Amino acid sequence: MAKKGSDAPTEVMTDAYAEDEFYNDILRVTGGQTNEQLARMTIRATATCTEWMKRQGVRFQHAMGGTLHLGRTNAFFLGGGKAMMNAYFAAVGLFAALALLIGFLRFWRNVGEAYSGIADPAALARAAKDVLRLENLDNGGAGCTYPGAESSQSLRWFHHLTFYGFLSCFVATTLGAIYYYGLGWHGPYGYTSWPVLFGTLGGIGLDSHRWLASPAATC
Repeated sequence: MAKKGSDAPTEVMTDAYAEDEFYNDILRVTGGQTNEQLARMTIRATATCTEWMKRQGVRFQHAMGGTLHLGRTNAFFLGGGKAMMNAYFAAVGLFAALALLIGFLRFWRNVGEAYSGIADPAALARAAKDVLRLENLDNGGAGCTYPGAESSQSLRWFHHLTFYGFLSCFVATTLGAIYYYGLGWHGPYGYTSWPVLFGTLGGIGLDSHRWLASPAATC
């Protein structure tokens, strides 16, 4: 739930919660240790926060039984704080996906390629192969040079482990979400379950990055 100031009942509040009353509650909770100007600015801003939150996908509900005395001063999230965070994450995720798509399309245009080539199966297959093999880290067959100056195939393999570690962790997280939200299977999951297996492999792969700074990794 979230505290919200209001001069009259609203869709999510049962009655008015005036600014002065809100401020007095803050004084009581903080023992008077607060900045009045900042507190009142925040209180006034809460009058519009629920509409902004709705636009980000947060849903509200009326106060449940046992909490009716809070319905005048608090707005309750449908599904609780976890649902609110999921809604924010979904909004940010969609924005990030859109930004990546726009960036990719601009890059594609700037290199002079036709948009029709994006769906070329042969080109997609070659690109996927290069990505999965980390082709650009091969350095013409000499291997990686990071973090030292000498090329090393060992470093290339460690970079592979890091890459596939991230990929395995992503798969584990995705499977965990499917188990929890799609199938209703709540954790903790068994050691031989797919989320745990992929997560374990991912952790091992990601931990290999510590070897990148090791002298043995340049052998």
